[in-house]
Amino acid sequence: MIAWGVIVWGLVAFAQDPVPGSPEAEADAAIAEFKQNFYRPGSTEDELVLAVRKLGQTVHPKTLSILVPLMMEGRGPVCTRIAAALVLSGFGKVDGTTQALIKAYRNTETKQSSRPVRIQIIQTLGELGADDAAGLVNAAILDRDPWIARAAAKAAGKLRGVSSIDPLIRRLEVLESRDGDKPAADNGVPDPSKDGRTPGDVDRHRKSERQVLQSPIHEALTAITRQRNTCAETWAKWWALARKDYKVPP
Repeated sequence: MIAWGVIVWGLVAFAQDPVPGSPEAEADAAIAEFKQNFYRPGSTEDELVLAVRKLGQTVHPKTLSILVPLMMEGRGPVCTRIAAALVLSGFGKVDGTTQALIKAYRNTETKQSSRPVRIQIIQTLGELGADDAAGLVNAAILDRDPWIARAAAKAAGKLRGVSSIDPLIRRLEVLESRDGDKPAADNGVPDPSKDGRTPGDVDRHRKSERQVLQSPIHEALTAITRQRNTCAETWAKWWALARKDYKVPP
């Protein structure tokens, strides 16, 4: 006679084992392949990025749980962290994706080295149409880093939330003051020592904050409101009259 304990154990094991060909089984296989490739000694950064992108092709809560930690500070080279944030733009139907991106942003917001990761996270939130990320996006519009603010303005234009109108106009007002003439801190200009240029050459080509932000902000305001105005003053006057009970047009 077969012991009942053996039968119960077999039933539990069967219940826990994913059905071959099911989404869960595909996720398990994708994760196993990812771990083999990503943690292989001697992998180049290109190979690591490729492993992340391939994992991101399998959209499932299990693969989300692997991708999220990859975005965090200290979890690998910046290129793989950016790749993890990028592939999550395809995870809109997976519960918890938006909150995971927001958490990853909070984890990285004090580290200058993580700046490109934060920019990609904001871009992904915009692509997802993540309305519950509006608070983060609105705060980022006012970030002192104009490149973070630029990504946030573009995301706001995709989210089309009423709450973004005020911070967009406020940032535009700053841009049209003398502060808008400040050079953007770092616009990704390559290290001048690598191509023979001097730091002075780089500074002369560095964009002002106005050049970086003005067009994206106008575009975001137009995307949200379907209005067109030429400066912060006209936007502010229009908004003062329109804001009561305002609803975003289709």
